[in-house]
Amino acid sequence: MPDAKQKLRDIYQTAKNGRPKMRRDLREHLDLIVEKCESNKAVVAVLLTLMLKKALHSGQDIRNHQQGLPGGFAGRSLDEKVVTPFLKEHNFPAMQSGSGWLTRSLEQKRPYDLHYPGAISPKKVKMAFLNTINEVQINGQSAEIVMAYMLAGLIAHRDKSRQIRLSRPTNLTINQILSLLQDHVNSGIGGSARLPALAIHAVYRQLVSEVSRYKNCTLVDLESHTAADSTTGKLGDV
Repeated sequence: MPDAKQKLRDIYQTAKNGRPKMRRDLREHLDLIVEKCESNKAVVAVLLTLMLKKALHSGQDIRNHQQGLPGGFAGRSLDEKVVTPFLKEHNFPAMQSGSGWLTRSLEQKRPYDLHYPGAISPKKVKMAFLNTINEVQINGQSAEIVMAYMLAGLIAHRDKSRQIRLSRPTNLTINQILSLLQDHVNSGIGGSARLPALAIHAVYRQLVSEVSRYKNCTLVDLESHTAADSTTGKLGDV
């Protein structure tokens, strides 16, 4: 879907300039969705997909998000092919499953109108989601402006996370460093599976820069570590 991908990229470039002006109540809906983006990734993916569809096809009733609904369209397909890959590419909160439509609360074969029964939680996020769709579909709010506002918020959220200052302890012995690494790797917390790859990559960086036998060698940057090798088809990370 080259047109959809290009449209999303264009709106993303617009969003880099900041949030566009918007009526206060709708702004509050979108601010809430962005604020809860980490715990409501599916809502972010689905809402962006609906807005993208409306931006591409103004006559489409985006409340009818499945082909089985009267006048509906394949929202999940557009999400899987365009929106969720885009979210992952730009380090935004994204569904690792590939689509927000794989979430039970959003997959029901019912229109996304103000009476949609899906158990989206918390309820205030559900109402923000449905009211935003209603504003675009019924009241004529620009889908592109909604997308730009959401993406600007996601950019701010992402960049704020990157600015967290990490402590940099000095004068640690090698044994202390190894002990800390072992504690991290064995912690079992989310993301700990990335640590061995980061550690090995850091060792190789030093070898390439300091050992003469590697002077003509180049170490490739680490790629995103989001799935097992059996899933990605790749062998190893470094």
